[in-house]
Amino acid sequence: FSAELRNYQIVVNDQPAGSVEDEAAFWQLLEEMKQQYVNENTVSVEVLDTVTIRHVYNEDDLISLDEMKQKLVSNKTGETTYTVVSGDTFNGIAYANDMSVSDLKALNPDININRLMIGDEINVKKSIPLVSFKTVENVTYSESIPCPVKEVEDPNLYKGSSKILVQGVEGEAQVNAEVTYVNGFEENREVLSKVTLR
Repeated sequence: FSAELRNYQIVVNDQPAGSVEDEAAFWQLLEEMKQQYVNENTVSVEVLDTVTIRHVYNEDDLISLDEMKQKLVSNKTGETTYTVVSGDTFNGIAYANDMSVSDLKALNPDININRLMIGDEINVKKSIPLVSFKTVENVTYSESIPCPVKEVEDPNLYKGSSKILVQGVEGEAQVNAEVTYVNGFEENREVLSKVTLR
């Protein structure tokens, strides 16, 4: 067989994803996909799935690089949304999908859980692409420290009432943390240091 007839089958976690004509162009595509998660705070970025290439001579599953990219970002977990019908409640949808209300809320930050509308699309499962990327960022940010409140009993007030004598001032701390993301979603945050500024 001549080298010109050879194609490159992309295999993700032992499952063939399709074949491409140019091996170098595929690795370049994967690198570009990795770079979309990189910013000035990124410490590391890695592909979480095992991606390998096999030399093949068949052209049956030959696809373009654009089609390959679509395959790599496409969801592998099946249907991820649910359409609200009459009588649905947020708790009921969470229960039906075997998740906690807080997990469902995390997948749907823009939905008002007390005002579900018939026809609303709700995410009930995180979309997981065929190839996932993990990034670690080192970030520094300020965080407010709530002021201490001193309450004293006052015989002139009703029983159980209290009044605040000194209104404290909110403090501020500088936090340095290492944050791990998978496909752009935060998975873990480890605080490395915390310095009180005021």
